[in-house]
Amino acid sequence: MTDIESKGLYMGIDPGKSGAFALIDALDPYKNFVSDYFPKDETSLCQLFLHYQDQIKGAVVETFVPFGVSKTSMCVLARNVGLWEMCLMMCNIPYTFITAATWQKAYFYKGFIYKGNKKGRRPALKEHSLKSANALFTNAELNKKKDDGRADALHMALAARDYFMDDDGE
Repeated sequence: MTDIESKGLYMGIDPGKSGAFALIDALDPYKNFVSDYFPKDETSLCQLFLHYQDQIKGAVVETFVPFGVSKTSMCVLARNVGLWEMCLMMCNIPYTFITAATWQKAYFYKGFIYKGNKKGRRPALKEHSLKSANALFTNAELNKKKDDGRADALHMALAARDYFMDDDGE
């Protein structure tokens, strides 16, 4: 994992099956950030939070289960949300939950149009998330389809910055 040092970090968490997180610097979010995949074991997850505990000012966890998702996928998502929430609480890091529609409306470029029917909509959202994150975070290296979770996490870190900076009056 790449390291980032800052006095004010904001975290975005995509708790899905392949899961990802992102940390951005409050003062220079587009250049000073880290984005990685969800640690596969609970010990690594706890170490991640303990490492950044004093620097994280707020976190946003996405809560969204699209129609038609299998029971197995829903259980994985619920487990991951619980793990992230437990770590955030244990480290006393303020957090909130956000739906995909909320951050997509705020951070996707206005020219985006949903493609096709409901079955074609999800791939279009993932593709657009990658394009949008690559445009905002130019050195993020989000080149593969599987990087959509990292792209979503970067967008949610921006949402965390906006949410918690407004609350703090900073």
